[in-house]
Formats: sequence, structure tokens, C-alpha cells
Amino acid sequence: MNIENLLAQLLVFKGLTEPQHQRILEISEIKQYQYGEHIFDEGTDSHDLYVVLEGQVDIMIDPALQGNVEEGTIGLKKIAEKIQGTSLGEISLIDKSTSPNSAICASKDTKLLRFSKDALARLYQDDPDIGYKITQNIATILSAKVRERNSLVAQQALSNYYLYFLCEELSAEAYQCDSIIPLNKKLILRDQHHFMLSGLDSISGVVPNKEDIDLAFFSTPNILQKVLEPGTPSGVMVLNTLFDQIGN
Repeated sequence: MNIENLLAQLLVFKGLTEPQHQRILEISEIKQYQYGEHIFDEGTDSHDLYVVLEGQVDIMIDPALQGNVEEGTIGLKKIAEKIQGTSLGEISLIDKSTSPNSAICASKDTKLLRFSKDALARLYQDDPDIGYKITQNIATILSAKVRERNSLVAQQALSNYYLYFLCEELSAEAYQCDSIIPLNKKLILRDQHHFMLSGLDSISGVVPNKEDIDLAFFSTPNILQKVLEPGTPSGVMVLNTLFDQIGN
């Protein structure tokens, strides 16, 4: 494996010259990890940059540390995979806070190239151009992550709105129905990953060139309301799964 060629393909080192790549390699060290071994943990002081040379690293978060669930009730959740030729820990180079996630070796004999923050800082002083280029590249990486996070937040907000809308109708109609309730909704498929629910009277000509599909829910009031309550799986998970199946 030509490590220098690998570095040249990484966004974090984009724009560096061959001599600069060589200087980067001179301050690095190869670290080897076994399956299940922790490279760094969420909430700890980890300020090093890593490049995956061989194997795979899973990026995990602890929902309890995020404040979403009670500690010990759920395990770590994987949010990303890092394979050969990818980097991790970029944020730690410019952020003085603790690590926002954990990195765990997910394959046998995983090899990483490690760059300590202190060694990089000294290199930046010796060659400011290297520091400038890497900082610019990290800013690009962070911008992409922010855009991705904004998109996820927007999708979650829409999903919660539609679930709230459905709960409101269930609550309003449950007292005036027979044991079987047909709740007719109009499902507008924008693409296979997104959906929009609207009452039948709300559909108008302002949404051109979209496929409209009538969707009917049939069940007893207590079952429908039970599905929407918290639990494992939660009502949100059940309905999101349903909508994903419809979208596909």
C-alpha cells in the first residue's frame, strides 16, 4: 500500500504538494487495533486525526450521553462507518471540547495512521501553508456535515408534524365511529424517501406533476391509538417504517 497516494486522495489533505505529504507522514505513526477495541470514547479528550489504512472503524454515539434516553437502557448506536482511505477525528483538530462520539474497531487487524494534534501544531508553525490548507479542508468537511444534519432535522420535523396531524384526527374521530374506522388520507409521493400527508380537502392544484395515492388505514380506535403511544418499537418507528414501505 502506498500511504502517500492514499493521503493525496483524502479531502483533509487536499491541495498539499508531494513534499508536504512527506512532511505529514514524518509526524505520523501506524497504530493497530483488534475487533471491538476502542480508539477513542465519547466524552473524552481525544484530539488526534486518524486515517484508516486497513479494516473498518464504526463511529458510535451513546443515546444516554445525548440526553435522549435513560442511561443503561439502550446500547451504543452506530452513525457512520470509516473504511480504508477515509479519515476520522477532523473536528478534534479545531475543537477543544470532548469527543462527540466513540470510534470502535469493527474488523480484525485494523490499521490506522495517527497524527497527534501537538505534532500537527508544530508542523503548522514550521510550514504555515500546510496548516492553512488543512484548516480550509476541515472547514469544507464541517460544512458538508452541517448541511447533512440540517437536512435530517428538517425531515424529522416534517415526520413529527405528520404524525401529530394523524394523532389529532384519530382522537377527533374515535368517538363517532364504528369498530372499524376508515381514515382516508392522500399520500403525495415526491420521491421514494419523502412523503407528504394532507387531508382530502387540502389537496389542490398547487402541487403539479406529483403522483397522488389514496391511503386508507383500517383498524379499531384502541389499536390505532395504542400504536401511537411510546414503547418498543415506538409509534413513530412503526409509522415511519410503514411510510418507507409505501415510498418504495
